[in-house]
Amino acid sequence: MSVDVRSAGVADAAPVSQPLAAVIRHRCTGLLPADDVARPVGTNCFPPRIVAGAGIPGGAPGRLGRPVAAEPDGRVVGAAAGGVPGAGEGEICTL
Repeated sequence: MSVDVRSAGVADAAPVSQPLAAVIRHRCTGLLPADDVARPVGTNCFPPRIVAGAGIPGGAPGRLGRPVAAEPDGRVVGAAAGGVPGAGEGEICTL
């Protein structure tokens, strides 16, 4: 499989939100009550939030952007995010 790594665009919000939701559901179902699984899916996988965290127009303060890995046909197969929430702090998430 050959992929291109590029910065996310607005059109990538939905394709990023779908695997993110699947990962949260897979990792938390059976460990947490259903409402506690649904809450982070609804909050973190909402496409406008993905756009805000991507460092693209409307990006959130402290975010470093969201690179995505996409197949040659444009299908997103992976994503990452990172940010600097405060002085001396940093975070990175991948999927």
